[in-house]
Amino acid sequence: MTCIVGVEHNGSVYLGADSAASDNHRIIPTSEPKVFHNYNNKKFVFGYSGSFRFGQLLQYSFSPPKQTVKNDFQYLVTEFMDSFRETLKKGGILKTTDGHVDNGGYFLLGYNGKLYLSERDFHIRRAHFGYESIGSGADHAMAVLHYLKDSKIAPKTKLLNALNVSSELITTVCPPFNFIKV
Repeated sequence: MTCIVGVEHNGSVYLGADSAASDNHRIIPTSEPKVFHNYNNKKFVFGYSGSFRFGQLLQYSFSPPKQTVKNDFQYLVTEFMDSFRETLKKGGILKTTDGHVDNGGYFLLGYNGKLYLSERDFHIRRAHFGYESIGSGADHAMAVLHYLKDSKIAPKTKLLNALNVSSELITTVCPPFNFIKV
């Protein structure tokens, strides 16, 4: 369920998200946005998919540590992610599979004008094309973002187009849509 989209533009990161919440039988909009600034450090914006508890910890409990290395990517894959995993453990959400590997959730991250993606195994990667999407509507959203990548339309409009297409074609994606920028 969900569609989270992000684009880099002129040193800023824009994120957008749908509002779908689902159980096995129904889809209802949630009043809690899936894109937000981190409560403890406004330099970080996040958009998540999956467990709402995962998102709550990301937004309110996680305190990104001070960056002690110069390279942003090195910081994110070491200090940042180690601290985030500890937050998930304390919050009771970190899950271990049979192979004893921790699994979390998916999120997009805007930091210092760059867009990143973290997957269930906690690896972080840069958005190769300057745009990215996660969730059940990701494939449709990525096609729209790819089509619009060289257009001169505003970043928020690109995100809105991607979310609209996903909500029309994927039953687990629905408005209203929320947007944020860092």
